[in-house]
Amino acid sequence: PLVWIRRGTMGKSTKPAAAPPDTISLHRKLDPIYECVDTGQNKAALKLIGDLLKKYPTLQIARVLKGITLSRMGMEDQGMELCEEVRAEGPADDTVLNTLALFYKNVGAAQQQVEMFEQASERDPRNAEHLTLLFQAYARAYDFVKQQQCAMKLYRLTNNPKHVMWAICAMLMQADANPTALALAAGMCSKLEAKGSIADRESLLVYARVLRESGQGEKALELLEGDLGERLLPMAAERAVLCATQAAALGKSDAAGKHWRALLTHAPDDWAAMSRVLDIAMPTTRAAAAHKPQVPAGGTRMAAHSHSVGGAGFAKVSSEGFRSDDETVAELLGRVSVKDGPDRAEAIERGRTVSAEVRAAADALGGALEVGRGAYLLDAEFAWRAAQLGDPESKVGDAMMTYWRDFGHWTSCARDLRPYCDAIRRTNARAAREFSDRFVDAASAMPEPERVVGGDGAKEARRHLRRVIAAHAIASQLGRCGGSWRVTPGDRDAPFGLARPSLGRGEGRGRAAAAMELYRRSKSTFAGPDPREPTPADTAALLAMQALCAEATGHAAVAARGGGGEGVDGSLREAAMSLLAAAAVAEEGVAASPNHAELRLGLTSVYALLGAATAARDAFAPLDVKNIQMDSMIHHVLPIAEGGATPQVTFRVTRFADNLRDEARRDVPDGCVKAYENGIYTKALEFVDFHERLRASHSLAAATVARVRATLRETSCGGGVTVRETREGKGQPVYAGVPGPVMGALDAAAKACQGLLTHTSGMANARYNEDLGTNPVWHPPHHGASALAVPDWWTVTSRADLPPGCAVAVAGAHDAGAGGAGASVA
Repeated sequence: PLVWIRRGTMGKSTKPAAAPPDTISLHRKLDPIYECVDTGQNKAALKLIGDLLKKYPTLQIARVLKGITLSRMGMEDQGMELCEEVRAEGPADDTVLNTLALFYKNVGAAQQQVEMFEQASERDPRNAEHLTLLFQAYARAYDFVKQQQCAMKLYRLTNNPKHVMWAICAMLMQADANPTALALAAGMCSKLEAKGSIADRESLLVYARVLRESGQGEKALELLEGDLGERLLPMAAERAVLCATQAAALGKSDAAGKHWRALLTHAPDDWAAMSRVLDIAMPTTRAAAAHKPQVPAGGTRMAAHSHSVGGAGFAKVSSEGFRSDDETVAELLGRVSVKDGPDRAEAIERGRTVSAEVRAAADALGGALEVGRGAYLLDAEFAWRAAQLGDPESKVGDAMMTYWRDFGHWTSCARDLRPYCDAIRRTNARAAREFSDRFVDAASAMPEPERVVGGDGAKEARRHLRRVIAAHAIASQLGRCGGSWRVTPGDRDAPFGLARPSLGRGEGRGRAAAAMELYRRSKSTFAGPDPREPTPADTAALLAMQALCAEATGHAAVAARGGGGEGVDGSLREAAMSLLAAAAVAEEGVAASPNHAELRLGLTSVYALLGAATAARDAFAPLDVKNIQMDSMIHHVLPIAEGGATPQVTFRVTRFADNLRDEARRDVPDGCVKAYENGIYTKALEFVDFHERLRASHSLAAATVARVRATLRETSCGGGVTVRETREGKGQPVYAGVPGPVMGALDAAAKACQGLLTHTSGMANARYNEDLGTNPVWHPPHHGASALAVPDWWTVTSRADLPPGCAVAVAGAHDAGAGGAGASVA
């Protein structure tokens, strides 16, 4: 609020005024103006400002307040003109400067704010407050070189070590463009340490990051393990993670293992620590249950190609098949080439010992209910790694079955086992089918609990149904309901993300009928106080939908391969009927559990594939996707908006995306400045990275381009957007015969894409933040125009139906889907 920055003499222009204002009376006149501006009474504020300017026409604070008011009334150009006039006069009063800064911040004019504080600092170079405001202006403009220079000027004035840390953070952010900055930052950190000025957690973390990124990883590890690290990182678990991560980066397996084991004493259910200990015990194996890489001390930059979940890179299609730029296809799929040698038996024994020790420690602490289920899931992880070293693969199935028997009544059971299901399906489709049948048979063989009304009887009935549903979900993950686009069964030459789940004619409907019988039988058992909340029974409805859509996919592929031959119409009818049945199943599910996100996203996909864009929009709308979700989930709705929905749908969706961009433009720089003020330097660095994520966001740019296309279509057709002729300077301007709305739309598209393009690499700068893990299993990511997503789904004949030479983003080992064990793109 403006009331926070009122003080001083309110500033006078260098132009002669009719009479000098009396400060006390002026304050009395300004107070109601501040009140009106702060409460949004713009017309009243404008009237009061007008009255004041009649008496003092050159009063700077009044003119700036008028500019703010005009901008809030939609007259931003007039407001900018007034404020630029005041800035040109070189205001010296802090109140005027701060109020001008507020105006520039609100309209996103970072450069004008910088120039204003540069002028103020030039007039009074020893004014620490002006230099601080100038540093903040540079931070809002993301000018890291000038941030560094300004911070050092502040340090020479104040001798406050926090200003050195400001400069060091600026150096970290310019390291890509100026690698020598890191060496200078490391030297400055060393001097601070010698003076005893590394005295808080944030300074230590930044120091460790500087050392790591400047190639002094050994010294970074010494810092974290030493007395300074122990004193400034009082949380033992956090320190163990940072030390283990740094030691692992240096290839020091023994030191890393020591720290990971220390972490397990403080956090016995830390899955990353357990998995890393197995990495060290069984060094030639690859984990099935992947996890996010640990964040090193001080943080790190976001991966440039985050669309490939886990940074797996891009796969290129050639006449020889799929090849990866960075890794072999086998590595992309989560498999490794195990080296021959006598160490296999020793590695298996070391892994078995680790698994037994972790489980025994969990038992000693009270079991899964006290410490979590990770120690018990580790048996399945060990079995999978042992299979890579030559142990019988059947032991993986045995470990999964044991886990299901012990934890099948836990809601997380099927998701916990999903990575192992995917791994088995990828490497041995026959074994996947056998394991799938084992789980279904085991569920069928479970004796029904005695029917006792209320109490323990009802509880046991719920536990029984949870186990049954979990078994069917695990079987589905093994391919019983057609599979998933994330897993290519037995195909070692196709990257993740291009599979086409499929079931034969009638097979999907039979599986769906069984799943819906289970759903209807279970629904009443799980009914809670709020009938709208998701329950375990909803999983059965989701499995039915997956089976029906897998059958539809199979029919669509048959039709696509048939070209114009006989039987195509029949296959298309069968596909449409399966999708309609899937829609009916999903509608039944969301009617009972309207807040179930997976059912809603699945229903959205099914309606879109049926060409029912309006129904798809209605299914998606209750998810209330907005704010940052527009960056990670807009890929679900853009094919609807551009594939048949009314223009209003496009305008509404893209307005949310524009709101995110506007809010980020305003709030992210403020968050960065406040982090610097409060000494939370790692957060300041995170805000810079978050700004870069949104600046180069592929999804936000795609939303803007979609809005532009809709605007052009509406303008061309004379609907939705009004085009007025230009006569005597009135109406919309015309540029070389192009109406104003058209020119404005093209300008918006150009600005949205400007940050994504380079002269040499096309869209290489784009950040793909789409959360691919939320895509339904039958609906793989689409890499073309949003408007063609649905037609392309219907016309793809196989997973390898891509032209030679193209590059597609591929998902990596971290993609375990919404709520899965891994991490999605976002």
